[in-house]
Amino acid sequence: MSPAVIAPFAAAPFVIDAVVRLADKDEGFDLDSVTPGVVGFFATFLIAAVTVLLLIDMNRRVRRTRYRTEIRERLAAEREVGEQGTAETEAPAPEAPTNPTDPADPTP
Repeated sequence: MSPAVIAPFAAAPFVIDAVVRLADKDEGFDLDSVTPGVVGFFATFLIAAVTVLLLIDMNRRVRRTRYRTEIRERLAAEREVGEQGTAETEAPAPEAPTNPTDPADPTP
């Protein structure tokens, strides 16, 4: 890997350490009483609602695709049966035996 890719990850521990030290110096900041508040609740709720809606939509699309595949298979099977039936009815009929008493028949 190139050093340009590794450099941001190598500096991450130092950045986190600096942020923690700055947070510790602030006397009015209590780590135990920090909450996300109403905005955080609404953001979390919104993300959860969008996720549920996406899952419902994905389920609907997968089901629709599966049904379309089943219908295509059924139509192909019916088409094959129809083609086989048509091929059987289009086959030439065997010639009927000639009537020996027919006066138009030149054979004795």
